[in-house]
Amino acid sequence: MATRTQADLVQKILEVLQVVPEGQPAEVEDTARININLPSLIEELAAREIVYVPDLTVIPDAWFLSLAKIGAYELRNEFGVTGELAATLQTANTEAILNLKVMTRGKPTYEPLRTVSF
Repeated sequence: MATRTQADLVQKILEVLQVVPEGQPAEVEDTARININLPSLIEELAAREIVYVPDLTVIPDAWFLSLAKIGAYELRNEFGVTGELAATLQTANTEAILNLKVMTRGKPTYEPLRTVSF
């Protein structure tokens, strides 16, 4: 299973926010603004039972883009995002939350249910 790191996530959030062009390195100040808020965002996602990311150095690749979209939406005010981009981020955020819930939901085991006699 491929994984990504916190640095990868920070870079992708900045790209989704259109702060940096895709593939270009981010400014240190922009990276710091994301890094300072990222732990709180990850804790909030766990508290809301959307997804639990135990280690930001090992982010499952399947979750990566959805986490970047949610991060961009939640941190949009840090970068003064308004208007059409804010609306686009809101739509992407909603879709990303649903995608993560689908990816992390309990899978059926197909085991018979056990009954308890009283």
